[in-house]
Amino acid sequence: GNGPLRVQSLEPPGAGDAIPGRGMTSNSEAGEERLRTLIAKIEPVGDDLVEASEGRLEARARTRETVLPLRHIAARVSSIHQHEPPRLNRKLVLLCASDHGTGTGEDPLHDQWAGERVMAFLNSVAPVNNIARQVGARTRLLDVGVAGDIPSHPNLVPRKVAWGTAPMHRASAMGRHQASEVVLAGYDLFADYYHHRAVDAVAVGSVATGDGPSATLVAAGLLGLDEKALKGRKAIPVGEAGKRMRTALRERTIDAEDPLGLLTEVGGFEIGAMAGIFMAAARYRTAAVVDSFPSAVAALLARAFCPAVTGYLFASHTSDTPLHRAVLDELGLIPLLGFNMEGGEAVGATFSLGVMASCVAIWDQKAAP
Repeated sequence: GNGPLRVQSLEPPGAGDAIPGRGMTSNSEAGEERLRTLIAKIEPVGDDLVEASEGRLEARARTRETVLPLRHIAARVSSIHQHEPPRLNRKLVLLCASDHGTGTGEDPLHDQWAGERVMAFLNSVAPVNNIARQVGARTRLLDVGVAGDIPSHPNLVPRKVAWGTAPMHRASAMGRHQASEVVLAGYDLFADYYHHRAVDAVAVGSVATGDGPSATLVAAGLLGLDEKALKGRKAIPVGEAGKRMRTALRERTIDAEDPLGLLTEVGGFEIGAMAGIFMAAARYRTAAVVDSFPSAVAALLARAFCPAVTGYLFASHTSDTPLHRAVLDELGLIPLLGFNMEGGEAVGATFSLGVMASCVAIWDQKAAP
């Protein structure tokens, strides 16, 4: 019928179990080699390009001091696109969905799963759907690890590599071949869409359960924070969740020098996929908007793979989540929105697409006589 989409199954075979025949890369080395080849094609934006673009915009519009931050955003977009005037007509929202080892329905810490929110998105009743319509953005969702079957839908891209990650306090969150697979899944999602429609800016967010500890530990690895430092920043919660994080810190190898290994040990499928999207956006010279804390961690992970990615990034907002602002500071990003937002699902990033479009409109301003 034409009614809302509904979940077909809530019975995952087990966290971390591979799904045969669904985009799996059987050879980890082949996946990593392809990833290295793609990364080598990413070029930095260059501060000189931004400065030159900003100078031309100043000469054209003679903007007042009050709008200098807006002018800088317009100049950055122009430099990313290597096109004047800059444009932000073709907007895209990409969500990556997955469950974590503590969110498969087996664990009393998490009695929900990502599939419920995936259904809301596909049924166009999630908050981000309304905002996307307002800013004129198309939407897509990538399923890389939801612990259940999701019905087919035009806006759903199925690349499930497992039914959620494994509990990282017991074992590595995923296999290394799965880590490279999800990064490539995110990269391919954006690249395929870009080749069909082209994109000026993309908002990148996630739909996940149990993702907080994973995002925190990936951030800790990339920021060089040990257990004591995390406690000092109140990044380890009390109770069972904190106990599991401390176990993972002791048992897992958290090494910033090996970003794929870090993702393997304590990451989430959606974090890897978002990192792939950020790298693909940079490869195709597209402005990319970072959303919530997990999205920011994915952006930092993308930088660990390829430092040139940062020149293409914008941050939508920050939150009260421990380490969120520290991650944005490390990336050198100032949030476009001057208020904190909790949660994710690309709500802040999608709203920011409209803000950026308004900044770009400065280019059409005529100089005062």
